[in-house]
Amino acid sequence: MNWNQACRLIVRNITPGLHLDPRWTYKIIDTVPPYQCYRNEYNGISGFRVQVGAKSFIEVPLEVLREVHEYAILHNASSYSKGVFQYCFPNLYNQKPCYVHTVGKIFACAGVAHQVNNHSYQLL
Repeated sequence: MNWNQACRLIVRNITPGLHLDPRWTYKIIDTVPPYQCYRNEYNGISGFRVQVGAKSFIEVPLEVLREVHEYAILHNASSYSKGVFQYCFPNLYNQKPCYVHTVGKIFACAGVAHQVNNHSYQLL
């Protein structure tokens, strides 16, 4: 699946209130595109706001999802894991490691990937 197809599925299937992982209290989609992300110097690019704690949120721009998706497809046999995210966004990973699981769950809930185990996802 190329990025344009994946992006359409993500935007269609990831909706406000979606609980990305029902096993946990958080990882809930708060806001969806056209939400503008400004944290981490995103400069207003479109993305998601995800609740990751009682009062803690992260922003996941579509551009971050695109870069991770394309890197996994081209350089990691379509497999997404912590290593892919760390390679693409080391600063984000160091700030909040929960980005790794959040991005994987967005891919899985959108129908862009299958979760292989607790630590990796196979992109379609």
